[in-house]
Amino acid sequence: APQLHVFKAPAAAPVKVLVLGTQYENY
Repeated sequence: APQLHVFKAPAAAPVKVLVLGTQYENY
């Protein structure tokens, strides 16, 4: 379980940037 959490934390940043990037391009 902890391993999944450690992997999820750093992975959240790029995903957020990717989502914000696509939204920014759409506008």
